[in-house]
Amino acid sequence: MSDLFPFTDTAQTDPETGRTDGLLARLAARQRLPKIFLTNSSTEYGRGDAALSHTTVAGTHDVPPSASVRLYHYAGTQHASGTFPLTDTSPIDGARGQPPFNCVDYTPRLRAALGRLARWVTRAEDPPPSRYPCLADGTAVSPTQTAAIFTAIPGVGFPTHLPRVTRLDFGPDAEAGLATTLPPVVGTPYPHVVPAVDQDGNERSGSRLPDRSVPVATYTGWNLRHADMGASDQLMSLMGATIPFPVTREAREAGGDPRLSIEERYPTKAEDLAQVRQAAQALVADGSLLAEDLELVVSQASQRYELVLRHAEEPLLTGDETSRGRGGGGGVAMGCGAARHTHYLPTRRGPGHRDW
Repeated sequence: MSDLFPFTDTAQTDPETGRTDGLLARLAARQRLPKIFLTNSSTEYGRGDAALSHTTVAGTHDVPPSASVRLYHYAGTQHASGTFPLTDTSPIDGARGQPPFNCVDYTPRLRAALGRLARWVTRAEDPPPSRYPCLADGTAVSPTQTAAIFTAIPGVGFPTHLPRVTRLDFGPDAEAGLATTLPPVVGTPYPHVVPAVDQDGNERSGSRLPDRSVPVATYTGWNLRHADMGASDQLMSLMGATIPFPVTREAREAGGDPRLSIEERYPTKAEDLAQVRQAAQALVADGSLLAEDLELVVSQASQRYELVLRHAEEPLLTGDETSRGRGGGGGVAMGCGAARHTHYLPTRRGPGHRDW
């Protein structure tokens, strides 16, 4: 019975059902609120449920989390952390996307988040403030408001049918965890809200790794099914996309791509990596990245830079090539876990392990 009201940790009323509740309402009444980190990838916004954790169910106003909760959106990421090398084919089930899958690895952010959560609980050290798209400042919008930016990129489509979370009535005992009405009565859908994007199609809000703040591609939390699979106007399940920028101005103009080329953004690879390092150092200073992961982040950015340049010259890995790897024994390395993650530590327990 997932995706059922309530969605926010503070109480609100659903105008359709008249029910008032919040995820932490009972604990708040007992003054026993835990400290919680809620993290979402861009995929959770694309599938329609993430924004419900910080907006009204009418989709008209923001609902800030309570003081004991932090909410972080990892901008430009997919449900599971990114993959190397660039491929449009899943090594698990052979499913194919249209652009290559999202290659942003956000596990360094998770490692830092878990350490900050432990220190919040055990040492009362406040973590960084919540970072997520908001209706009030225009960084949270309807998905249709982003469509024109994506379809202006050569070869990129936009899903015909967008997911919606729908009200489901499982009967009068549903709040007690007992479903007496099966199948449930289907009600009206909740609003679908996603992060607004810039002129490159990259998300404007949230917590950003250098992949987003110093990009070499457009990174999304959604991907369309490849024509070989059929239904090419439909979303893949839980996969995002990497849509590389043109390498040169000449290639950009020839292809009609509205996004600046890599050479127009960064005269040299060294300039790109200098900006990446500066952005990573700012995250370390903010407590959003471990100092020991700084060189990892810079190294990954270097690899992505080379991957994008190589992508312009070589075909993608597909089918059996994906599972075997190609070119110097490089297979597909997947980062950890699924978002939406809930990191939780009781307020009176000892420090948690730092590594994710």
